[in-house]
Amino acid sequence: MAFAAVALLGVGAAACSDDEGDTSWFETYAYLVPEHLGILDKSVTLSHTAAGITGDASLVFSVGLNKAAAKDLTFSFDVVASETLPENAVALSKQEVTVPAGELVSAPVTLSVSDWSFAADMRDKAEYSIAVSLAQTPAWSWGVRIC
Repeated sequence: MAFAAVALLGVGAAACSDDEGDTSWFETYAYLVPEHLGILDKSVTLSHTAAGITGDASLVFSVGLNKAAAKDLTFSFDVVASETLPENAVALSKQEVTVPAGELVSAPVTLSVSDWSFAADMRDKAEYSIAVSLAQTPAWSWGVRIC
């Protein structure tokens, strides 16, 4: 019996508000950059066959800055998955990344679901969603805005 699971992976992106007046020109903005620019959401269809569940449910992204910072900036992530997806099924290749001083982008991070064993006995189509966004880190929050 065929089975299809649709995983909707999304990189959190929001416009930065300009509520700081003229001081916003001096701030550094941090945002997620998908591996393939312009693709913020990815839909994946997986197949359930006698051999198991196959397909690639992953999304690669980095953290970008609008301008280079004078010091290293380390970022962590918030990952929100749909309630029907087990919490331990979603993995990040790194829990945090650093944009080095003088640079504009971090090393890449991969969000993935590689263990689909929880769905081995499912017979009906199922949909899951996963969203990742930057987490606020108080240690460097002055002068850095999350977008």
